[in-house]
Amino acid sequence: MHSILQDIRYATRQLLKAPGFTASAVLTIALAIGATTAVFSIVYGVLIKPLPYREPSQLVRVASVNRGRDVPMSVLDYLDYKAQNHSFADIAAMDPGTANMTGNGSQPVRLRSTRVGASFFHVLGIEPALGRFFATGDDAQGAPHVVVLSYGTWKAHFGGDPRIVGQSVLLDGEAYTVIGVAPSWMNYPQKSEVWVPMQFQPFETDPNNRGSHSIYAVARLAAGATPDGANRDLAAIGAQLAQRFPDSNAEFTGGAFPMQAQMVQNARGALLTLLGAVGFVLLVACANVANLLLVRASARETEMAVRTALGAGRWRIVRQLVTESILLAGTGAVFGVLLANWVVDAVVAFGPRGLPRLDEVGIDARIVVFAALLALVTGALFGIVPALHAARPDISGMLRAGARGSSGRAGAQRMRHGLVIA
Repeated sequence: MHSILQDIRYATRQLLKAPGFTASAVLTIALAIGATTAVFSIVYGVLIKPLPYREPSQLVRVASVNRGRDVPMSVLDYLDYKAQNHSFADIAAMDPGTANMTGNGSQPVRLRSTRVGASFFHVLGIEPALGRFFATGDDAQGAPHVVVLSYGTWKAHFGGDPRIVGQSVLLDGEAYTVIGVAPSWMNYPQKSEVWVPMQFQPFETDPNNRGSHSIYAVARLAAGATPDGANRDLAAIGAQLAQRFPDSNAEFTGGAFPMQAQMVQNARGALLTLLGAVGFVLLVACANVANLLLVRASARETEMAVRTALGAGRWRIVRQLVTESILLAGTGAVFGVLLANWVVDAVVAFGPRGLPRLDEVGIDARIVVFAALLALVTGALFGIVPALHAARPDISGMLRAGARGSSGRAGAQRMRHGLVIA
C-alpha cells in the first residue's frame, strides 16, 4: 500500500511538471470518456434500466399480430383474450388519444388522454401520489365519470394544489371528478397526461365491429407463466377466433410481448450503433494519448536509465508509468463525468421526443461507477505500451547518446506509426 501511494505521489509531481502535456492528455480523455459515459447513460436508461413498476419482468403488452407485426386489437378480440387466457393474473385495455381539458376557470388545453381498464394501475403495480386510482366498476357503463391526472398536469395546470382531489374538470365538454394524481415518473402509455376509465361504447362491442382494431392491453403474468407461454396461449386463442370469424380475423392472431422490450424496440438498433461509434472514438483517444506518452517516454529515457541503473526493476518502472497513465485517465474521467452530465441534461431537455423513457435518463451512481471503471481500463490500455517501451532493460543503450538518437527514437517512432495505423 505504501509503494502504491508513493507511485501516486511521484506520478502527480511528474504530471505537474509537464502542464502542457497533462492538459492535452486530460482534455482528450475527458472528451472521449464524457461522450462514452453520456451515450452509455442513455443506453442504460432506455434499454437496460428496469421499468419503475412492481416486478416489471412480469409485465407484457398484449396486441393482435398481423404478418409478424403487432397491431391494435378490436374490443371484441380483447374481451375474448381476457376471458379465455390461462397466462395472466390480470389484464387491462388501453386506448391512447387526446382530449381538451378545462378546469379552475382556465382556457382549454389539449392533453394526451388514455382510456384504460379499471385495473390498469393495479396491473402495473404502482401507488398514487395523491388520492386513489380506479376501482372495480369505474369502467362500467353508466358509472360516474372520474379522471386521474399525471403529476405534470397537476403541477402545470393546477399548481400542485392538494385539494384537487374531488374537484371537477371538463374533458371534451363533459364533467369528470379528479380522484387521484399519478407518480411523477408515470406517463405510460405514450406520455399520457390524464387517464379515464374505458367504458366500452355500444358500437365497440357490436358483433359486426370485430374488424375495428383500436386498442392495446397491458397484462401481468400469473405465477409460473412466461412471456413465451403467454404468447403461445394467445396465439392459440387467436387461431380459434380466425376459424370462427374468418371475415375479420383470418389474418390476425394474438401475441404477448415483454413490456420493456416492446417499449424500446424501435430505439435499440440506433442506440447500440451510437454506443459502438463512441467506443471507436474512445479507442482513437487512447491511441492519441498513447502517442503523447511515447513522445514523453523518449524525453525521459535518461531518467529511466538512471532509475534502472540504481536498481529499479523493469516491472517497477512499468507500474510507475502505468500509475501515471491511470492518474491521467482518472482526472480526465472526473471532467468527463461533468461533461456527460451536461450532455445528458441537454438531451433530456431538447432530445428526440420519440425516444422512449428519455425522462428516466440521468447520471446516477451506476453511471459514475461505469466511468471509473472506464478510466481504469483506458488508463491501462493507453499506458501499457509506452510503459513497456520506456522500461526496456537495455541500460547501456539508453545511456549512450547515440542510442538515444537512433534505436530508442526509432523504436518509439515505429510504435507511434503502428498506433496511427491501428
